[in-house]
Amino acid sequence: MEGALAYLIRVYADTSTTGYYSPLHPELGCATLIPIPDPRVKSPPPWLDPWRVRDPCTRREIAWFMPLGGEWPLHRDPRLDAGFYTEPLGRRGRLPADANRGWLLAFASGLAEYPRGFWYERRGLGEIKRWFRKATVEGKTGVYIIALMEVERVVEVRDWAGAPEALWESPHRVYGEPVRAFLGRVEVLHPPIPLKTLESGALKPRIRVLERGRFRLGPLGPREEFFIELERALRRLGYR
Repeated sequence: MEGALAYLIRVYADTSTTGYYSPLHPELGCATLIPIPDPRVKSPPPWLDPWRVRDPCTRREIAWFMPLGGEWPLHRDPRLDAGFYTEPLGRRGRLPADANRGWLLAFASGLAEYPRGFWYERRGLGEIKRWFRKATVEGKTGVYIIALMEVERVVEVRDWAGAPEALWESPHRVYGEPVRAFLGRVEVLHPPIPLKTLESGALKPRIRVLERGRFRLGPLGPREEFFIELERALRRLGYR
């Protein structure tokens, strides 16, 4: 699988969707990934309800990391645990039309370090934003690669009655929207890798990253352990 092509996709909470970045927990070596709001889901089923979905990093309900009284139905896509990523069918998606089996999807997300103990209690949106801005000034925010997915198959779902079982908990199924679905093996990176580490060119011979949009990287410099973990994740997926 030499010369694997990776396509970088930014996902989860962002300033344009939630007003702040998902929490990074350096002491745990992982991050709480907050899905963006999905206003089309009026009565969320258990797998889209923030009070019934637990964060794998902290084991708390996702709602704990949302503004006090301002929880939203979760757009849980991609699903790192279920191995799928979907895009609406019939309109321009973020992935090229020729994206297919063998592609490597690199999921990136904005993450921020909040003060230790900050999330021990529920917070209001104003307070969360205030500490997020402080973290940005202090260089404790950035865009990180959080997971890799090797695409094993691509399917178009027009009739959800015949959709693959792996997609059963897709938010798109709740409101019946046709999608192009990418299914495959996922490697979650612990810890997440700052996107800025790729700028040094150390991985360019192995993996070509096609960026979409502009990313706020923050003053995060290259660190050897991030390269080592990314190399390990690639090897676990069969990339040499």
